[in-house]
Amino acid sequence: MLINQESIEEKPQPKRSLSWVWEILLLVVIALGGYFRFVGIDWAISYNLHPDERFLVWVETGIAPVSSVSQYFDTATSTLNPNNRGFGFYVYGTLPLFMVQYTGVALGKTGWGDFNIIGRDMSAMLDLLTVLIVYLIGNRLYKKSHLGLIAAAFYAFSVLPIQLSHYFTVDTYTNFFGMLTFYFAIHIQTEEPNNEISLDSGDQSLDWLTRGWKSFIPYALFGLFLGMAAASKINAVFLAVTLPLGALVYYLRLAPEKRQRESAIIIRNIILAAIISFLSFRVLQPFAFDGPSFFNIIPSKQWLSSMSQLQTLQAGDVSYPPATQWARRPITFSLSNMVQWGLGWPLGLLACAGFLWMAWRMLNGKWKDHLVLWTWTTVNFVIESLNFSSTMRYQMLIYPTLALIGAWALVDVWEEGQKLKERLAIKWGQVLKIAAVVIGSVVIVGTGAWAFAFTRIYTRPITRIEASQWIYQNIPGPIDLAIQSDSGVTNMPITYPLGLTISNGTPLQLSYKAQDTGILTGIDFSHVHDPNVILVNNAPDIKTLQVSITDASQNPPLVVTGHVSDSFAVQSGGDSRGQEYKLALDEPLPITAGNSYTFVFSVPETGKQLFIGGPTTAIIAIGDSTVNDPLL
Repeated sequence: MLINQESIEEKPQPKRSLSWVWEILLLVVIALGGYFRFVGIDWAISYNLHPDERFLVWVETGIAPVSSVSQYFDTATSTLNPNNRGFGFYVYGTLPLFMVQYTGVALGKTGWGDFNIIGRDMSAMLDLLTVLIVYLIGNRLYKKSHLGLIAAAFYAFSVLPIQLSHYFTVDTYTNFFGMLTFYFAIHIQTEEPNNEISLDSGDQSLDWLTRGWKSFIPYALFGLFLGMAAASKINAVFLAVTLPLGALVYYLRLAPEKRQRESAIIIRNIILAAIISFLSFRVLQPFAFDGPSFFNIIPSKQWLSSMSQLQTLQAGDVSYPPATQWARRPITFSLSNMVQWGLGWPLGLLACAGFLWMAWRMLNGKWKDHLVLWTWTTVNFVIESLNFSSTMRYQMLIYPTLALIGAWALVDVWEEGQKLKERLAIKWGQVLKIAAVVIGSVVIVGTGAWAFAFTRIYTRPITRIEASQWIYQNIPGPIDLAIQSDSGVTNMPITYPLGLTISNGTPLQLSYKAQDTGILTGIDFSHVHDPNVILVNNAPDIKTLQVSITDASQNPPLVVTGHVSDSFAVQSGGDSRGQEYKLALDEPLPITAGNSYTFVFSVPETGKQLFIGGPTTAIIAIGDSTVNDPLL
């Protein structure tokens, strides 16, 4: 039987959706972004190296939750107001402060270290969620999941967001709420217009009051998140420019006969979004207003004064130490730092090239898709580049948009190559596609490698701390506790005023937190002398240097004493600071790691005094070794 092949009707095979591939890859990107943000999250947390973080934690420990809603809005009495708790120059947003404060209270963790780590954890988590928002923006704006995925990867691997995620500062909080704001501007821009012609011939003069309320939802969310971003950092208020731009693009996509009727609804939505934004800021930055009630919306003189003073400092009009580093910086300083450090060379160069390529596309008529993205990036970049304090940290709000622009540039080059190949069947189309793949691979791998290399600082000791520890070990302090173990000797200097004189009326009290478990058997003083030696029958008077050590962890507290007696006279031709003395304890004191102990040095004889100089060492035995544990 012969079969006519042409008679067989070939049914087209449905294309398999690759959405699950992008979803899996997105999970991989988020996992890697999470690793980079949380690795070593407690890095150097006890040293308080970041001045902004140190200040925020200090404020957190000073404020306290309010007892009522009325007190919350009462600027003059609120316990949440830093100005009422001794911090008269607080210029950051209060939303991050409140988020960390109430989280700490809910968890029962309100100490200095608790607020510090909660603030860092929240900072890292919000920035990780920003990675997801970048994906959603790219997917929504260009209708391409792979573009959103590439942009999310670019942002996930960007070094500056990774660095800021390791500190409790307001930048990542601002970026999270700022990108939510930006997302809803894009949502408004890309909303599918309803171009159906209504046959209703009734009175339409008040149509804008009754129609289109479903379209108001993204406007309302835009206003909500804009207020939250501004309540995190006030410069986020410039994001307001993206709303009318997004609404303009939507308006121009309407059919001409629909524009007049829809314009009133769009204007209504923008006005209401502005009101919601103000209300959101009013609630979350309550101390920017006088109060005492929610309805009092007169700006606070204290807040306005602080903002004015901050502007003066950032403008370089006042000479103070943090501002001197910005003197004579070129206008390109912020850009060069972003490209070289904040984004890294691969992504930084791609983002710059993509920015210029997008501008060219807009000039050639394809501007509607890019208007909000490109304009916002330009506005923020220009404002912060012209700022006297041109730190790249102030450009944080465009790191996500630069990642989006870089991803768009790659995809656009690929698509141009595909078009050339299909229309003209020439090899240049294939060359463009290969170039897009190669450049994209180099940028992804290079940026990921830069992120990995950078995050190694969170897995090892800090150089300045290492240098300090070397000084502790090699340069004697006034009093040192030496901890000797099988691995060597560790010294911990104990500070007290230079030239301290101890007497019956002026004892020396030191607090000590044990780092190891062992037995304290005695204390070595490098130099002790009596500055006023009195001869009794042609012999120096004898006096006593004694110590009382209290272990408050015992019930009742355990007290161990010890002493050394001598004339403490300076020998002729000897060291003017006196001789070395060993103070023996009446009985050994067990030392437990983590426990705190109190040392009190005194001279019991009335009218006698001793001068201590040079290192003093506490002798702690651990097994067969002698160990020194630091006194804190």
